Amino acid sequence: PPPPPPPPPPFSSRRRHTRCCSWSRGLGDVYKRQQQDYFSDGITDDVTTDLSKVGALRVVARQSAYHYKNTSASLEDIARDLNVRYIVEGSVQKANEKIRINVQLTDASSGHHLWAERFDRDLVDVFAIQDEIAQHIIDATFVTLSEQETARVKFNTTTNFEAYDLFLRGQEYSKNRTREDYDSTMDAYRRALELDPNYARVYGAMAVELTRGYRNLWTNLSFEEAREHSLKLAKKAVALDQSTPQIYWALGFVHLFRKEFAEAEAATQQSISLSPNYADGYGLLAFIANWRGKAKEAERYITKAIGLNPYHTFDYPWNLGLSYYIAGRYSEAIDPLLDALNRNETAAYPRMFLAASYVRLGQMDDAEWEMGQVIMQRPDTTASHLALTLPFEHEAQLNKVLDDLKKAGLPD
Repeated sequence: PPPPPPPPPPFSSRRRHTRCCSWSRGLGDVYKRQQQDYFSDGITDDVTTDLSKVGALRVVARQSAYHYKNTSASLEDIARDLNVRYIVEGSVQKANEKIRINVQLTDASSGHHLWAERFDRDLVDVFAIQDEIAQHIIDATFVTLSEQETARVKFNTTTNFEAYDLFLRGQEYSKNRTREDYDSTMDAYRRALELDPNYARVYGAMAVELTRGYRNLWTNLSFEEAREHSLKLAKKAVALDQSTPQIYWALGFVHLFRKEFAEAEAATQQSISLSPNYADGYGLLAFIANWRGKAKEAERYITKAIGLNPYHTFDYPWNLGLSYYIAGRYSEAIDPLLDALNRNETAAYPRMFLAASYVRLGQMDDAEWEMGQVIMQRPDTTASHLALTLPFEHEAQLNKVLDDLKKAGLPD
């Protein structure tokens, strides 16, 4: 028989915003570009998620695509840097009740434009536009979808635009990981659910945010109340939608911090089953493996995640540094933990494990300085609270970390 056809080459999506301007006379003022970033980022994220459900495409993660936002780098350079062939560029503008989305798909190896289109629609049509964009890209790259992929790729979300807009605002607030932004995130999610009580993505996102909230002492709920409510929210999300990888990721994240490791792994594996290119899914599997003391497995998963998402957030080097600490490779843990803090200087957990690594290396001045920064940023941080919230499977590993942190100056 003839040999099978080669798999389609990998693909990347990126977005380039146009300068602010009016679309047409009488349309009204267009929002300033920075005020629309959360919205265009959300659309990019959704389209990327839909395409990542196609097993025949290697889709670069959204954070790596964002690295090229508003840059003047050539498509050829971007394709070479990300090891992809196809690149999607686009711009998003919205004003009053109208939206304009320009999209262009280019084969970077030849410079040929494979498809381009401008969508001038009402805001409420944004969901249909995202479906159309994903389908056009799939058609232009000659990918044949399985029956299961066809069902999954169709955009599955709310039909209420105001609820969608509030969800995207909440996602933007949550990136900052501060008490003030936690409150803003939860408020945006609550208002979204008032508009659409069946919006599955919001339940999942709220479950994740509440889990972060009780870990960081940002919620007024008790520890047990917050844990139970976060699980209830995550299960509600899955009951409403079994086709979105982020929803199963949220369930896995919640189970992890309840120390329900088998359930956490099963949910996260399901997220990858739905989206083979889901870098954050591999990242969460690494996180779960770390807390179970499986450092080599964690390193393997996070290396896979970094390959899919080379321009990653602080969570990736934090995860890698954690695996080195757990494996007893303390000197190797320093660089990735410092990298995590360079990407997010307010991240407390990478700083704590950096302090613990310095203790193990005998660098007590460095350890005490790092712990002092943690306490200055989060004065409520104590050993007793960490004993509740660090999800180690084995008590001996938890005691080891707490002992290191106490030596660095962590109060009881």
